[in-house]
Amino acid sequence: MDGDLVEESNLNRQVLHFASDLGRYKVESASEKLKALNPEVHITPLSVEISADSAEVIGRPDVVVDALDNLEARLIVNEYIMKERIPLVHAAVEGFYGAITTILPGNTPCLACIYPEPKPRSTFPVAGVTPGLLGIMEAAEVLKLLLGLGAVLAGRLLMVDILNWEFRSVETKFRRDCPVCGGRRSG
Repeated sequence: MDGDLVEESNLNRQVLHFASDLGRYKVESASEKLKALNPEVHITPLSVEISADSAEVIGRPDVVVDALDNLEARLIVNEYIMKERIPLVHAAVEGFYGAITTILPGNTPCLACIYPEPKPRSTFPVAGVTPGLLGIMEAAEVLKLLLGLGAVLAGRLLMVDILNWEFRSVETKFRRDCPVCGGRRSG
């Protein structure tokens, strides 16, 4: 689900797009490449920007993966997954830095607890290796969730500094005044 077109600035970090895809919808370009890799996969590309009005298009998957580029859209997805009680694997990147966590509705703090103040949209540099590394980490989290293996990053935010190869895990906390989850565990 993405309403954007492939731009030249995407090519260093979004490996499913090629120079020949410039100007095409990202979902069409990505869907084409993924189907070429595995013709058995079922993909429904949706050229839609995430908004409060379009969030229901997410449906009821087993897990939602956040590969969004702005906090406003992430918080919309957060509200949806909390309401529908769908796990969310979230990652964010900037430059050579990234952060990843797994939200389990009713059991862990939600994204609105972790990021209480939406920041204005801005363009920031991203080194192509950073979303690559964080994307692989998100894929590992999804596999662990779906297969029930190991420990996921539930209730923890793993911060990654690729420049210095430092990884730091911090506990996430419920925010008492959170308008989305109410700042508490349920059930």
